[in-house]
Amino acid sequence: MKKTILIIAMAALCLNFESSAQQSKAPTYKIGDRIPDITIKNVLNAKGSTLRLSDYRGQLLIIDFWATWCSPCVAMIPRMDSLQKQFAGKLSFLPVTTQSKETVQNFYQKFNRQRSSALKPVQVVADSQLDEMFPHRTLPHYVWIDGSSTVRAITEFNEITASHIQTFLETNQLDVQKKEDQPAIAYQNDKPLLVNGNGGDGQGLIYHSVMTGYNSGLPLQRVIQKEPNGGYKILCKNLNVLQLLATAYADQGKDYLFNLDSIKLKVRDPQKLTSNAIGMAYDQWLQSGNGYCYELIVPAALKKDAFAIMRKEMEKLFPAYAPSMQSKTEACLILQQIDPGVMSRSKGGEYRVSVDAFGADLNNAYLKQWVDQVNVQRLTTLPILDRSGIKDRIDLKISNGFKDTKVLNQELRSYGLQLIAGTRTVPLLIVEDR
Repeated sequence: MKKTILIIAMAALCLNFESSAQQSKAPTYKIGDRIPDITIKNVLNAKGSTLRLSDYRGQLLIIDFWATWCSPCVAMIPRMDSLQKQFAGKLSFLPVTTQSKETVQNFYQKFNRQRSSALKPVQVVADSQLDEMFPHRTLPHYVWIDGSSTVRAITEFNEITASHIQTFLETNQLDVQKKEDQPAIAYQNDKPLLVNGNGGDGQGLIYHSVMTGYNSGLPLQRVIQKEPNGGYKILCKNLNVLQLLATAYADQGKDYLFNLDSIKLKVRDPQKLTSNAIGMAYDQWLQSGNGYCYELIVPAALKKDAFAIMRKEMEKLFPAYAPSMQSKTEACLILQQIDPGVMSRSKGGEYRVSVDAFGADLNNAYLKQWVDQVNVQRLTTLPILDRSGIKDRIDLKISNGFKDTKVLNQELRSYGLQLIAGTRTVPLLIVEDR
């Protein structure tokens, strides 16, 4: 069992390597095609340096495309030698590699010395002809050719068994799994993966982290969302360093939205982190090396670690700064339910959340949505801390604005609610020079 697991693991390694035949030249052959009587060159350990396909007529010929660096290929060498002896005169293996004669000979010297063997199989080196006739992207790659020079199967190493060979020799039938090589995807090593389709369209993306400078074609935006596959995405478009750091610590703030009141700078040059400029002047400041785009996508297994991963990356990308989390106590307005029998569930209907400086109109919505909007827009004199305990959907209307807490409370009492003065502990992001 251990040996089987090892071979499978090594096979996975070889899938990362591609054959030198990136673009096949005609003619190419597939299952069912009959191969002409070609001359095969660069042959080792035979009577001459060439062979003809007709030399194998009447036998089962299995062409073994391999390489010295391919662990499953190397593991198959003793098995192929044993099978060829078992079916002598009826079966021949022909190993084929694009590597040089010297490389293969040096490899076999070490191979035989290590195993106290003397294997010298007939094989083809420095090949391009057969590689083009049977295009493939992964190794090992086996082409089964019957005694009439017809391609009968193309398989991986695990189909090369005595039982499959015996069945074919007795019945001329093969029940093996066909090896399917996926078509090559255009990729240039000197260009970023997935940019402009380099290496594919990103449909199989599992983990992804990228940062660029300012991009004038994108809006200033931050997006934090779940992915359809259960993963998580953190996307920052044209944000400054301070906004990036605040985003990386957003999970530490719980339900508190980071703003300038929750950040304390202890740096020599704050202008490298943030700017008070507005409009075009702010855009120019971003373009001058102060704006960045960042995206992190993690799989479902790392969803809970997304912000921790971003923090680590910000530490590497901006090593001059040392952000940390503390807490502070601040005055606030605590929203309480003073009469539980007054506030009733929503009567249903269209979902609506409309909040501005003049009032609020909620229908079939949540009280927390009203509190969040009031805090984000800073409509009250102090931030609101929701301690009402109301979780159901509600209907609520406020008509006289929010600046006068006394007037606001008069309206809230009709819903069994009241704002009272209090304090709350909130997270504080401190950014210092490292």
